[in-house]
Amino acid sequence: MNYFEGRGTQTQTPYKQTSFEKAYWPTDGVAFWVLGPAQRTATSATRELHDACLIVKAHLGNRACLFTGDASDTNLQDVATMSNICNDILHASHHGSINGADLDFIKACNADYTVISTTEGAHENVPHPVALRRYADNTKIKVYRTDRDGSQRWDF
Repeated sequence: MNYFEGRGTQTQTPYKQTSFEKAYWPTDGVAFWVLGPAQRTATSATRELHDACLIVKAHLGNRACLFTGDASDTNLQDVATMSNICNDILHASHHGSINGADLDFIKACNADYTVISTTEGAHENVPHPVALRRYADNTKIKVYRTDRDGSQRWDF
């Protein structure tokens, strides 16, 4: 950040929106909502790196996708208490790692589809067998894995 700010770039540090009456960033028919991280989680002196990862919900037409990046369980637990957080496409956190597969969060998503962006064998236990079971048990239609199913394209 110092590099970019030193060259005049304006930076932002977004946290979970305090109100959801309007999108954090509406642009060209797409609305982006910042669901996490909560500021208290992201700035905690004891936080781990993934506690500060953005969780963004994108709306376009009748479709919605929840992007969790590499969000940790702690970060996801903050979001799990919210209503209507997904219901369509969930992009699984942390490449299917067990730290990012909080069961309460996955259940609360109530996703039709889950996409796990991963390369099997790139990291030990990713995707993790327990995480895979959680997604399979709590995704209504299908779980896609990019290592097996290839890239996914969604029409909105």
